[in-house]
Amino acid sequence: MKDSKTRRSRAGTSKEDQDIDTIQETDFKATDYETNIRKVIYAYVEKHANVTVSEIAHFFDKEPDHVKGILSKLIESGDICKHEPADSSDNATYSTKQL
Repeated sequence: MKDSKTRRSRAGTSKEDQDIDTIQETDFKATDYETNIRKVIYAYVEKHANVTVSEIAHFFDKEPDHVKGILSKLIESGDICKHEPADSSDNATYSTKQL
């Protein structure tokens, strides 16, 4: 009887371990995806210089808000620069160089 309780207890733990492993794997994949898209967007900005959010979003078929979030992280890390336009009717541009 004790053996069957122990087995059930282990089975529950095993299921929980599998769930945790799945969550960790999913988190890793999401982090890996974000890292990769960040690298690809950085390369695009580096190559094309002075690009807008809408140009990047259109090229990668992403939502502008998603692109803005990635660009914000790249700005925070010092990898790219945001250039505010002199004329408020223009959009901000992004490049890898300080202007």
